[in-house]
Amino acid sequence: MTAPAQDTPVNAPEVPKIYAAIWKVMRAVTSVRKGSQYSEGRTVYSFRSIDDLARDLGSAFRDFGVFVQSEQLEFHSDRDRKTQSGNVWTTVRVKISYRFTSLEDGSTLTFDAWGEGADTSDKATMKAHTMALKTALGQAFLLPTDEKDPDTQRPGDEEYSAPVGQGQGYDPNQAARQRQAAQRQAANDAGVNPPQGDGTRAEKVAQWVGWVQREFTNDAMTLERLAYIHMLTSQKQLLGVDAGGVPLEQRIKAELARWKLDPNGAMPTPEQAAAYMAKQQGGDQ
Repeated sequence: MTAPAQDTPVNAPEVPKIYAAIWKVMRAVTSVRKGSQYSEGRTVYSFRSIDDLARDLGSAFRDFGVFVQSEQLEFHSDRDRKTQSGNVWTTVRVKISYRFTSLEDGSTLTFDAWGEGADTSDKATMKAHTMALKTALGQAFLLPTDEKDPDTQRPGDEEYSAPVGQGQGYDPNQAARQRQAAQRQAANDAGVNPPQGDGTRAEKVAQWVGWVQREFTNDAMTLERLAYIHMLTSQKQLLGVDAGGVPLEQRIKAELARWKLDPNGAMPTPEQAAAYMAKQQGGDQ
């Protein structure tokens, strides 16, 4: 009698346990949502932070015995850009190798990823390492955000939600123009009337510089008015223009300090400024 054929050779090598551990992690964590939010002024959006990934994946790593180590393979740094206030941007790019180790048999898998970060202080390297780790974890474990793919919607603001490809001639800059027009109308309603900006680029800048200087000699200057000036001039990229002998950005910071607000903090929106003034005038400290 002939013995039945065997599917697996008797002397076949044992499969490294890191593969099974990675498979278990991928089954346990099928997506990581955008659990963090950025909010400054009118800019608000959700994003998936490294803490979101570490929370969900870290728990699975502990359950299934996966240990992660990293090694920096490449490092590149540039300091060649300046902000309008004179600060220097440092941009760092790193290539990191991540080794995933099974705590059962010591078998490993490696995954390389690039990360880039920019900062005017001392955090560019940390940001680059964070982005590399986010890339490695997201791609190695095929982790979606469990949200609708943004390519299924038109780019721009949330009011453009119709699917792409319908031949409607969509202008991707229309949303920004409409938003700025609404903000300018709100400024006009509040008595802040910037120039129309006719003529050449140099003539437009001259008109705005003259308007800014007149505004800062206006006895009716309020925090709300200041917020509108900041909003309108930042849209025109004019925060570096002269305002009474100093750059406008510095003058605005001095005004914020006069209102007992942090001059290095986020500029309040006109709505926030109006609410703050109402609170101060009401004597509610």
